[in-house]
Amino acid sequence: MADVFISYAREDKARADQVAHALQSAGYDVFWDSVIPPGQTWSDFIEAKLGVCKAVIVLWSEASTKSQWVREEARMGREKGKLIPARIDAAATPFGFGEVQTADLSTWRGETEHREWQRLLEAVRGATGAPSQPAAAQPQPQAQPQTGWAPASGPAIPPPFAADNAGTAQVIYILYLASIVAGITAIIGLVMAYIYKDKGPDWLESHHVFLIHTFWIGLLYSVVSMLFLFVGIGFLMLVGVLVWWIVRCVQGLNYLSQRQPIPAPRSWLLANKPPRLKRRGLLKERGTCAGRPGAASGGIMADIFVSYAREDKARAEQVARGLEAMGLDVFWDSEIRRGRLGPITSKTNCPSAKR
Repeated sequence: MADVFISYAREDKARADQVAHALQSAGYDVFWDSVIPPGQTWSDFIEAKLGVCKAVIVLWSEASTKSQWVREEARMGREKGKLIPARIDAAATPFGFGEVQTADLSTWRGETEHREWQRLLEAVRGATGAPSQPAAAQPQPQAQPQTGWAPASGPAIPPPFAADNAGTAQVIYILYLASIVAGITAIIGLVMAYIYKDKGPDWLESHHVFLIHTFWIGLLYSVVSMLFLFVGIGFLMLVGVLVWWIVRCVQGLNYLSQRQPIPAPRSWLLANKPPRLKRRGLLKERGTCAGRPGAASGGIMADIFVSYAREDKARAEQVARGLEAMGLDVFWDSEIRRGRLGPITSKTNCPSAKR
């Protein structure tokens, strides 16, 4: 009987292997392989494993938050009181699981003393007790003659940017900054941004879009500034464009180092979003209450999301009708809860949420 069940998306298998091997080194029996014995269905096999494991670790990522299987396994673990969530990239915790404390392993690369890894181990110990197997002994280093470079032994630990081409975006930002001295590097960076624009997760794509817009907007600003050189203010405008260029690149590198998307990738000024406008004290910017508009998850456009218990439906309807009378588009009907429109992926993108 395994101590720990690891739930993950297929795209994150390398990271799941890393977590599993580290837990095994700590003395825990881990189930994370997806090989199903002949004669058993996937659902029955996984359900049986979930039933006997003492802890269920769910690795949340851009890929796993969209996986119905991972969500179902997380739900079963939560219902049994075994859920231990961990985040391995910048993905937000899915709707319905935010109340459970999540370990942040996005910067963990196998270090046994990493603070978040220690938090995860403490949670596993609390759920399973003492390890069922003795911890693997750490080999003592032995001095050997240095005859050349040799790879370190042990499970391969993926570098921070290897899996999703984030390192390419970092290079492009550096090329943009280098273009202050050698302008040709910005053109090289632009070409790379177009090539890698669709070769990564959504958060990384926002960086490539941001870089592309930075180049063309910066070129436009520079041309306009040079036209004004004849009236005396063009030089100051060029200095402003230079400062704008540097700030944009520094902002992008900051978001990239945290593996976060650019809030406003098509902005003509900076990377951050401008303050939202308010009307009658209520936010009026349109957003999405259930995923992206038109997405397979059943995206619904609305101004306000009203959350309520089924027993309070009459009062919720009263609030919703009052808001609709003010001209606001309100999502409150429970049709989606009965599965007619698909699962709710997130409600946090609604400009306003009423409880």
